[in-house]
Amino acid sequence: MPAGRRAGGPDPTTDAGADRSPRCHHLDPRVRQNHALMTVRRLVLAALAATTAVAVLATGCTEDPEPSIANFCSQVETLRTFDEDLASGDPVRIQARADDLRLLQQVAPAEIEPSVALLLGVTDDFVRTAGTATDRDAVADQVFRSRSGDIAAIEAAGTAVSDYARENCALDLTGGSSPTTGAAPGTGGPDPGPDPGTPSTTTTSTPSLLVP
Repeated sequence: MPAGRRAGGPDPTTDAGADRSPRCHHLDPRVRQNHALMTVRRLVLAALAATTAVAVLATGCTEDPEPSIANFCSQVETLRTFDEDLASGDPVRIQARADDLRLLQQVAPAEIEPSVALLLGVTDDFVRTAGTATDRDAVADQVFRSRSGDIAAIEAAGTAVSDYARENCALDLTGGSSPTTGAAPGTGGPDPGPDPGTPSTTTTSTPSLLVP
C-alpha cells in the first residue's frame, strides 16, 4: 500500500481534482427531437382550440337578427325622412337610407319583404345616379324617367311599407304632411292659374315613395 494512503481511503493519485458533481445523462438526439415535436404539437393544438372558442363567441355575438314584426318596427323608424333624403339628391344621405333599407329587408316579415326589396332597388338607383350627378335637383327626375314603366309598382311598394308600419308599429311615416292645393300663397283665394300670355312648360312629376 503506498505511503500516506489509509486503508479503504481514496487514492490521492487518482482522485485528486476529480469532478465529484452529479453527472448529466445526455438524451439521444432522436429522443430530444421527438420531445420537441410533441411540445410544439401541444402548443399548436392549444392555439387552435383558443381560436375556435373565439370564433364561436364572435359568431354568437354577430348573428343576424331574424325577421319579425318587432325587429321590423325597430328598424323602419330610420325611414322617417326617406322621401326628403331621396329628393335632396345628396349621395351621403341617400346611401344612408339604402343601408337602412338593406337592414330592414333582413328583418322584414315575408309578407312585406318584397315591397322593401323593390324600394331598396330604387334607392340603389338613386345612389348610383347621385354619385355622378352634377345637379342634385335632377337626380330624382333621372331615376324615375329611367323607371317610367315601374312607377305604379314603386308607389304600391311604398304605400305597402307605409301602411304596414302604421298598422303593425303604430308609426306614421308620412309625417302627416301633404301638399296644399287650390289657393295661391298669401291670397287666401283660389289659384288663378298661369297667365294666358305666358308660355306653358311641361314638368315631370316625381312620385313619393312613402308619402302618399
